[in-house]
Order: sequence, then structure tokens, then C-alpha cells
Amino acid sequence: MTLLRGIERNDKQQAVVNGTLVMSDQLGSRVIAEGVETMEEYRWVRQRGISLFQGYLFARLGFEKLPESFFPED
Repeated sequence: MTLLRGIERNDKQQAVVNGTLVMSDQLGSRVIAEGVETMEEYRWVRQRGISLFQGYLFARLGFEKLPESFFPED
């Protein structure tokens, strides 16, 4: 989650995620972007080919109920 916070404007965080994507591709695994809270973060990871997401942008935690969900359009 901390890695994604403000990633659209942080070169060092971007380098870590880009490296992780290269490694996961070589290993044949998929990456889940965890902790996505803003549309900017979502757009940045989506543009890199990540298609699995989790975070407050999509649904906030709820107590004894299902949270309302949001599915951003590309």
C-alpha cells in the first residue's frame, strides 16, 4: 500500500514497481496492486498492464455488511 501512495509522481516508487513487473513476467506470475486509493494511482498501474486491484478506491471496509463498490472506467 505504501508503495502505491502517490506513485504517479514518484520516480523511485515507479522504478520498484516496474522492476517487479519485469520479474513477475519472467516468473509467469501476476501482480495485484494492493492499496489503490486514488484514480491517479489506478490509472498509473493500469497503464502498466496490471489488471488486479484492491483498495479503498473500489470499496471501503464495512462492519457486518457488504461495502458499496466502485468500478472505475478506463
